[in-house]
Amino acid sequence: MQFGRAYGLKNNIIKKQVEINKILDLLKKNNVSILDTSSNYFDSEKKIGNYKKNSFFKIITKTASTDSKTISKSEIKLIDERFHNSLKNIKQKNVYALLIHSFEDILKPGGKNIINLLKKYKDKGYVKKIGVSIYNPAQFYKTLDIFDPDIIQFPLNILDQRFLNINFSLFKKRIEFHARSIFLQGLLLNDIKKLPRFFFPIKKKLEEIHNFFNIMEINMLEACICFAIQQKKVNHFIIGVDKYVQLKNIITIFKKKEIRKIDFSQFSINQEKFIDPRNWKKL
Repeated sequence: MQFGRAYGLKNNIIKKQVEINKILDLLKKNNVSILDTSSNYFDSEKKIGNYKKNSFFKIITKTASTDSKTISKSEIKLIDERFHNSLKNIKQKNVYALLIHSFEDILKPGGKNIINLLKKYKDKGYVKKIGVSIYNPAQFYKTLDIFDPDIIQFPLNILDQRFLNINFSLFKKRIEFHARSIFLQGLLLNDIKKLPRFFFPIKKKLEEIHNFFNIMEINMLEACICFAIQQKKVNHFIIGVDKYVQLKNIITIFKKKEIRKIDFSQFSINQEKFIDPRNWKKL
């Protein structure tokens, strides 16, 4: 997202193509082959398309969201146009996956038309896999009632562990599980002393987490990645970065031979006001 749009607590964005090229070179060098993007991330797709070696990457993009209360022919036309524009911007004839960006869209009257469109793309070879981006376990089970996704993307991090209650092994053969929000939009990496007032009700919990890892001499970046590495049932973790150096540090941590096993369950909370960024007030 940060290739084209300000994101997270710091609202950072990578504006220069040269910096993006360095990041993509580093990913390629380390055989990180999946990129997650969206037409909603402003010029993110164009910047990926401007990278000369972008054919190395398996790209996941998402459908255009709509404010309409129903999914009529005009909404389907918009989604179709935006998808083909995505292919044009990325400069590829097809992508690895197309996800429904807003789960609520498939609950609207006519929502089935979106699914039928994605299936058509799959049949024509425009996409290899189709799926949906969701926010909570209830949406996961509703999705399975509506269609058979190849990929489900959901939030998972030290504070938000709701999806770990799902028995992934029941679905692993037919669904790829992609977890996002490993840093909870930077909240878990944020200096407690600079914590926005909105998060004061969970300040003690965040202090408890920071103190726990301080004693273990583990910084919060490493702690978040350690949590991700322990989730063996998740196929892929989506990690956002806003600078080259940050990515370099993350890769270094992932390559460590020894990652200590930690019981992270003690740190989870279920207060959606704080673990679902859609509920955050303007900070």
